[in-house]
Amino acid sequence: MSKKIIAIVLITFNLLLFTNNVQAQKGKITSAQLSLQDGKVMDAKRDIDAALQDPDVQKMVKAWNTKGDVYKSIYETKLFYAQNPSSLFEAKDAYMKAYELETNPKKQKDYAAPLTSLEGYLFNEGLERFNNKKFDDAYRHFDASMAINNFLFTKGLSATLDTNVIYATAMAGTNLNKIAEIRPLLEMLVVMNYDNVLVYETLAQVYDAQKDKEALSKLITKGLAKFPDNKNLQVYELNATLDNGDARQSIQKFELAAAKDPTNSSILFNLAVLYDKTQNTDRAKEYYEKAIVLKPDYGDAYFNLGVIYFNAGVELNKKMNLLDDKEDKDGKKYDAFKKQRDELFQKALPNLEKAYSIDPKNKDYRSSLKKVYASMNMLDKAKELGDQ
Repeated sequence: MSKKIIAIVLITFNLLLFTNNVQAQKGKITSAQLSLQDGKVMDAKRDIDAALQDPDVQKMVKAWNTKGDVYKSIYETKLFYAQNPSSLFEAKDAYMKAYELETNPKKQKDYAAPLTSLEGYLFNEGLERFNNKKFDDAYRHFDASMAINNFLFTKGLSATLDTNVIYATAMAGTNLNKIAEIRPLLEMLVVMNYDNVLVYETLAQVYDAQKDKEALSKLITKGLAKFPDNKNLQVYELNATLDNGDARQSIQKFELAAAKDPTNSSILFNLAVLYDKTQNTDRAKEYYEKAIVLKPDYGDAYFNLGVIYFNAGVELNKKMNLLDDKEDKDGKKYDAFKKQRDELFQKALPNLEKAYSIDPKNKDYRSSLKKVYASMNMLDKAKELGDQ
């Protein structure tokens, strides 16, 4: 009998200890609230952090709501924000946790106001960092602001999604090359008819990088319907025509584009390429030269122009070798062909040298220049380029 009494007494004692511990932690919640009312923000932080170490306290709406109030105040007072740079994120998570634990729908609505404030704070902090080109930190703040907006919208606490924060998050992500993350954001903005051409231009870059030609084609059609005079979207449309295999049809589009934008070196270059494909070398040379005038460091334009002259010289060299001695007894035809060939090589040389000087690491530039040197018997020059 005495053993049973002792056991009961021990169990009761343990329950008292447990109860006292829970009450102590609850007391810290109250202490945190009182410290916050007195403006003692860091004392409030110390108490609420200690209280939330207890698993039972973590189940309490009051605890998480208090943490949200405390950490939001850390930011709002500004005095201790520099030492607690994650306070806005902590406050966001605390309020959301309190909302999820709250079973009373009427009381859940009370979280709209503090969360809306946090959404604005995070956006403003993100904007400041974005303007200072701290894109990684800006993206983190914008993303958190967007998460709050999505939370409020899905819970029926906000009437609309904030397109500005979606846009800001996408632009910060663009600077970090977060292609996978920004694609759905940009697509959402297009669906929401966001009135900024940069959305369409950036999404076009994403589709182009992912080689999603079908999505790119649909986007360009929609983008040009909304921004018909946008040059970047027009260039994407033109580039798409290069893949259709119909060079003559593409030439017509590029000619129209060149007439509208005669200072766009990329359009002129691609027009030259198309003429080159159709073996209209005179027009090709004309547009390569125009592209070079607009962009003096256009390596590919110099290279392609040089290749035109070099290939023409090679064809003449073939004709020289096929001459019949009986038909050309005095060698006049041979000499005439040789003169023309050398003139073509002379025209090819400066263009290929220029291309190589712009980008010495380009293997195509190096290889073609070496061939010209060899063809012109400039063996020392060819040797300087090495075997690569």
